[in-house]
Amino acid sequence: MANRTASITKQMFSYAQTRGFIDNNPCSNITKSSIGGSEKSREFFLSYLQIWQFWNGLPNANFSESLKICLKILLATGQRRGEIIFGERSHVDLEKGRWTIPPSLSKNGKEHMVQLTPLTTLLFKQLIELAGTSRYLVPPPISHEDVPISERAINRAVTRSKELFGVETLTPHILRHTFSTKLSGLGIAPHIIEKLLNHQLGGMLAVYNHHSYYKERKAALHLWSETLETICSAKDVDSVLNEPDLIEDAESA
Repeated sequence: MANRTASITKQMFSYAQTRGFIDNNPCSNITKSSIGGSEKSREFFLSYLQIWQFWNGLPNANFSESLKICLKILLATGQRRGEIIFGERSHVDLEKGRWTIPPSLSKNGKEHMVQLTPLTTLLFKQLIELAGTSRYLVPPPISHEDVPISERAINRAVTRSKELFGVETLTPHILRHTFSTKLSGLGIAPHIIEKLLNHQLGGMLAVYNHHSYYKERKAALHLWSETLETICSAKDVDSVLNEPDLIEDAESA
């Protein structure tokens, strides 16, 4: 937080200097080492066992069914919380099996299409049914206006239920980390995962490779959905541990 604050403050004074409001930027010599220190990238993600605890703990969580479904969709698709919270019914085409995130909601300002699997199709059907006549996928429980629920609502819901899920550091964004990490473990190529996350490809790939990889992305999403269903349909913790393909991951939890 200190590093972010310093960065924003330096930008503010730099803008003022450029426009001639001040002669010098008083924050020009401030560095991360003198403010917040070096940062470490987030490395936390859910193990298969923790996924089972999270998914099967949701029915007992004390927040709305809509938010519970949103969290499942985030884990199943790897998308960002704002893209589902501010999403509209018109963005989801159940017949064609597509969730289209418009440029106005995507972080990179580009339209992003997420292919639906049987699992995510079912989840979106449930979400749309709960939304009633609202144009939004997740309207607030009580409102006189047709608006989406607050983006912070999903974070507050998860924070209140960490003990129930048994994952102290759980946040909605960790579901995105989990999606990416587990797809890697399933053998999905890095550039396919980057496309699924709606990231720009780096280096020369960004210059020369403009292929969308729709077929590969669809296959990856189906593989992950099937894996999720295998994990979450286990009757208990011991059943998860007894799944041959999941033992190594569960033991590292």
